[in-house]
Amino acid sequence: MWRVLAAAAAPARALLRTPPARRAASLAVSPAAGPADERVETRVAGLSPGQPVTLRAVVADDRGCLFQSCAHYRADSRGELHLGTDASHGGDYTGVEPMGLFWSLAPAGMEKPYQRLVPRSTGAPMKVEVLVHQGHSPPGAMPGPVVAKAEVQRLFAAPGVRRIRLKEGVVRGSLFLPPGDGPFPGVIDMYGDEGGLIEFRSSLLATRGFAALSLPYFDFEDLPRVMKELKLEYFEEAARFLQRHPKVKGPGVGVIGTGKGAELALSMITFLPEVVAAVSISGCSSNTVADLHYGEMTLPGLRFDMKKVSVSDSGVFDIFEALDDPANPANSPSVIPIEKAEGHFLLVVGEDDRMWKSSLYAELAIRRLRQHGKENFELLSYPGAGHRIDPPSTPFCQAKATTIKEALARWEEKSGQKASEAKEVKLYGQVPPVEKMDGALSALVNCEKLSLSTNCIDRIANLNNLTEFVRLAELPVLEELVFVGNPLQEKFAADQSSWIEEATKRVPKLKKLDGEFGARGNWGTLVVKGEEEEGAEGAEEAEGAEGGN
Repeated sequence: MWRVLAAAAAPARALLRTPPARRAASLAVSPAAGPADERVETRVAGLSPGQPVTLRAVVADDRGCLFQSCAHYRADSRGELHLGTDASHGGDYTGVEPMGLFWSLAPAGMEKPYQRLVPRSTGAPMKVEVLVHQGHSPPGAMPGPVVAKAEVQRLFAAPGVRRIRLKEGVVRGSLFLPPGDGPFPGVIDMYGDEGGLIEFRSSLLATRGFAALSLPYFDFEDLPRVMKELKLEYFEEAARFLQRHPKVKGPGVGVIGTGKGAELALSMITFLPEVVAAVSISGCSSNTVADLHYGEMTLPGLRFDMKKVSVSDSGVFDIFEALDDPANPANSPSVIPIEKAEGHFLLVVGEDDRMWKSSLYAELAIRRLRQHGKENFELLSYPGAGHRIDPPSTPFCQAKATTIKEALARWEEKSGQKASEAKEVKLYGQVPPVEKMDGALSALVNCEKLSLSTNCIDRIANLNNLTEFVRLAELPVLEELVFVGNPLQEKFAADQSSWIEEATKRVPKLKKLDGEFGARGNWGTLVVKGEEEEGAEGAEEAEGAEGGN
């Protein structure tokens, strides 16, 4: 009988010995929504021991440009991964990098390899999709099947942060206030020669408890279109406004700036009693580019010598040696007398900055302070870091976009003509591309024909609501626009007639837009010049600048 019972129980015993089915792979990223400068924890479970996987992050910016990153991992003996302790073995980075998938995000295609992932709107979260793929796939290759995925929301303004657009006297910008009654420490936030209003750092500062004023100083609303000269009185008015605001606690305010904005921060703490602290990120301790006036005082701007610009191995222009030497005694009138400042300095530099010699400029500033018996400074110097040092986990960008001013300077050097006198100007083939029709276009007072690249189209056409055409309409004698590159029809074929119609509304003086033109307002078929016609010359005119200012 016992034999019969044992035989009957055998299948049950065998079932008990069978290993349980492996659970499905899972991905957890926490917090699922949080400040964009805050670390997240990324874990994968349910893999086979030692299983190779590729982790990938994908996000689209507010212009529709796609960014992605990837890294190769192997599961541990339990079939798990933890990006805080496990190393990547390949992909866009190697080693233990808890936030590697975020800071290594780069444009997904080759059309815009130097596009920066910077939010234009701080009100909406940046939604990043994180995926786990089977096997190891190199960057840019078709990844394996997805075994797990999750979405992460990166917030640039915490709930309750208020954004107030500022039009106070001559001052323009946006004031970000933290939630609560305050008062809060006040800080003015400025960027560099790209101009316009850049808000994402200010909104993050407000998230961290600062009343932050994002302060543009050219190329915004009714401010000067071009940074030809600057008046410190504008920045003085901004500092007084912030200092007196009921939500700001005194007695003074701070300033944080990058590039040209860092210089201005040094000048503000030097000359303005309202400013008691300054953070200079990749700044120069002399005034550069634009003359700075304050009452009867003038600090002349050091100039860039375009003949000292070189081309890097990656094909972009390196202006590391181009700025006039601030240590040259002949340039002493441009030195900012920072020893007069009573407040505290924080100098932040990247030791691999190829935009200019920010490490040297910090040394010059410290030497000057010490010569006057001052120790009111701190230096943070980062090996391997470049010019643009942004809030934590901001995606790295190898080179900044070429500005119209830079493109015009290079064109003048190559053509031997002055942009202000030329009837035809060619600004196509820039590397990195020109991405903004900035105020420097105002120099083209005699330009009848202007050639641009189709890598500008996202800024000029639908994705920016054709607002950049307003700048082109201001050129007094412009009659013809030429786009060199891929046909516009490829991108805007479905909406070609409306695109042309909208363009003609904004630039009614045009007689020709890359093609045939009949009576005013009656455009012919749009035909873009191909690179086979002008490609050789366009290739020679490729330019840009590593880093960003």
